[in-house]
Amino acid sequence: MIVLALSAALATAEKRCYPAGLDTEAYCMTFTAKDGISLHAMRLPAIHPNPNPDPLFILAGGPGQAATQIAPLIDKRFHSIRTKRDLVFIDQRGTGKSTPIRCDLEEKPFSESYSTVIPTEELKTCGEKVNVEKFLSHKAAEDIELVREGYGYEDINVYAVSYGTRLALTLLDNHPKGIRKLVLDGVVANQTPLGQNFEQDADKALEKLFADCKSSDECDAAFPVLVDDFNRILSSLETARSIAVRNPETGIRSRISIDKSGFLMALRTILYSVELSAMLPFTINRAAEDDWGPFVAQTSTGMAGDLGIGLNLSIVCTEDEARLGEQDDRSNSVFGSLMRESVSAMCETWPKAAEYDLAQKAVISDIPILMLSGELDPVTPPSSAEKAKETLSGAIHLIAPGAAHNVAMTACAAKEIHSFLDGKSNFEQSCIESITRPPFFIGHYGTAP
Repeated sequence: MIVLALSAALATAEKRCYPAGLDTEAYCMTFTAKDGISLHAMRLPAIHPNPNPDPLFILAGGPGQAATQIAPLIDKRFHSIRTKRDLVFIDQRGTGKSTPIRCDLEEKPFSESYSTVIPTEELKTCGEKVNVEKFLSHKAAEDIELVREGYGYEDINVYAVSYGTRLALTLLDNHPKGIRKLVLDGVVANQTPLGQNFEQDADKALEKLFADCKSSDECDAAFPVLVDDFNRILSSLETARSIAVRNPETGIRSRISIDKSGFLMALRTILYSVELSAMLPFTINRAAEDDWGPFVAQTSTGMAGDLGIGLNLSIVCTEDEARLGEQDDRSNSVFGSLMRESVSAMCETWPKAAEYDLAQKAVISDIPILMLSGELDPVTPPSSAEKAKETLSGAIHLIAPGAAHNVAMTACAAKEIHSFLDGKSNFEQSCIESITRPPFFIGHYGTAP
């Protein structure tokens, strides 16, 4: 057990814990921040009896995802890293067991799976209970420093994904002491507001999917008019439709309402994963023939995942929404202004911090940083990492041609991250740059033989 550097008043004793989905040794601890926020941390100890002194801290995305929720997946993928390094997970304040912001939103019935109606009154009621100033990124960065000191680590490494990369950069900017190396996966540049290019990036990812299907002999033969099929769907959904499908969870046949906005929102979530988007040509083709079963089975359940909407809005509405500015004419694009309009509508219901510096600056540093981007990413594409890299002289940027969001979950990335933490600096022949898109499904039975 690690000897704590903090007084007992600020941290409880580390205790064995048994998180769901984790089949390995884990120890949990509660810290109390200076402003009274309770923080939950979990440590997966290194397997080797004489581990390296510098652990790997894990920062989740969202904003709104608790780090401990992704611990089972991270432990499997980063198992080689854990051989000689502790893995430490901190539920960001407002998520998980760290003073969570709980909004009692009614669960959508299956018939409304694709509804994009904003639950205005429920969000407003929830927001009235939240002191937003306590839940911004700079406060979460202070918490990471508190936990580092509390565990007694002199130096730490940080792996961060998606929004977590902004939090990691905020940590580096405000608390550089003790930061040894960063791994930033799906980079959010500090100077660019979340949502600035959501629609443009989603358009590009979808165009690339269509182009890749056309360049695949098997996909093109199976779906020769895929773009036409897609456009027919959009035209048919200008007015909401009621379609008959089977509930993929219960098998019961029922009706579901879907319109263009709901269809596109669901489609965008699928583009985050190359494994899931490999099925899109098939499910689009079937939907164009009025067989919505495959698309609904692929997209209707778990679209919001474990994202904490309370923390998400606390951060986005204060740190980003006001910085978005005017958008170019998007009337001729697929996604238009869909996500921006949704964010603005939700932020109208949510409180904002009274004082916040909207001119978020680029982070300047020369520490070693490994940046990972997926060329197919619909939300944090390589251009976002390049923007952040302009002022990070120690950064290396690797782009996976056939990956989308969260490159670290691909075949070779964990190996390269491990090598980077152990001192590798030459990545000219990295396996990450040879990752290809998985083959497309051409029917119910999967890919071509």
